[in-house]
Amino acid sequence: MRVLTWNCQGQLGHKQHLLHHVAPDIAVVQECSLEDVRSLNEGAQFVWQSKQTDPAATKGLGILALNPSVVIKPLALPEQWSSLMKSDSGRMDVVIPVEVLAPRRINVLAVWSYNNRRRRSEMHKLRGPVLCALDFLGDWLSKAPSLVIGDFNNHPSFDKSRTGKNLFSEHVYTLERLGMKSLYHESRREAHGEEVTNSHFWTGRKYYHIDYIFASEQLRKASHFCIMSFEEMKALRVPSDHVPLWADFPEN
Repeated sequence: MRVLTWNCQGQLGHKQHLLHHVAPDIAVVQECSLEDVRSLNEGAQFVWQSKQTDPAATKGLGILALNPSVVIKPLALPEQWSSLMKSDSGRMDVVIPVEVLAPRRINVLAVWSYNNRRRRSEMHKLRGPVLCALDFLGDWLSKAPSLVIGDFNNHPSFDKSRTGKNLFSEHVYTLERLGMKSLYHESRREAHGEEVTNSHFWTGRKYYHIDYIFASEQLRKASHFCIMSFEEMKALRVPSDHVPLWADFPEN
């Protein structure tokens, strides 16, 4: 079973040949529209959510079951989560938990994080959206083979200019405490912040590795990880400031 994450930077309908090229069974896609997700999935299962801070947003986080044999089920969110969203709607706006029921049982926490950006100044020091989700869903992630996957918009170098409770190092620590590690860093034997292959080019600035697939130990043991290069993206004529990452897992 192949699981992919990719920030498509919009217009997914015009870039779907990349998904056909990689052929994932499940695709976690950031910055896609609801219309493109519906069209691409052709009636199959999907979950889509826009930013809670902007209910009229045309871009969101989509989870697409592109293989008809895949069965996904959105997780019923804890009441505490709903209360937190109402009190601070920017806090957990693009974090979606789903259960993959077939062809094998996996819990997936899909991420498109803004890391407290665009919030009132007094709220920048609050615990970030991914960490909040891990607080609520840690037991759920620990009870089954699990993935935390997506665009974290986060990197160790960003910690140097931050204070408070949303450091990237805290993300890595929290995930490792749940038994989860980054497939890129495990497979490449590279430390966080020392990536040879990066996933995002910040226009006019530099490359960063900010997209991740964190996997529980059971999934890591039998996984095969891949990341597309920006050169391959150009060859496919797919414009985006992110490259896709994906991993293959056995179906049983």
